[in-house]
Amino acid sequence: MKYHNRTSIALFLTLLILAGCSNKNEIDTLISTYKANPLSEKGVISASKIVQFAESSDKIMLTISDERTPWISNEKITEELKNSLLRAYVVGIVEKQLKLGVTTDQHCAGVAEELRVLDLSSSKYGTGQTSMARYAIVKSPLSSACI
Repeated sequence: MKYHNRTSIALFLTLLILAGCSNKNEIDTLISTYKANPLSEKGVISASKIVQFAESSDKIMLTISDERTPWISNEKITEELKNSLLRAYVVGIVEKQLKLGVTTDQHCAGVAEELRVLDLSSSKYGTGQTSMARYAIVKSPLSSACI
């Protein structure tokens, strides 16, 4: 897995609870658990395990940068929401790559999951926070092509 913006990623990864995942069925179960409620403790733990899988797998291609995650450098968006969106982005990409059986860029799958999580997040993070994040995604040239 390839990372950019190491400061934000390092902060994100320090918040993860890492545990090993070895097979596709386990990852599929974790993805289902996450997608059922991405803001819950079980969702966060499942996403953390998916991120660890993505980091250690040569079957996953993932690039994180300011262009791909335009909300990540916005200082007005809380770290908690940024972490939720980063989990969503990673899960969306991993899910799509595993479903297709390819190791190719699936940026739009990550964006779709970010937007889905934003729709679920207003009551937790507030409409101001979620609106800023959504605006950053919609106005980003790379991400807006996915919408």
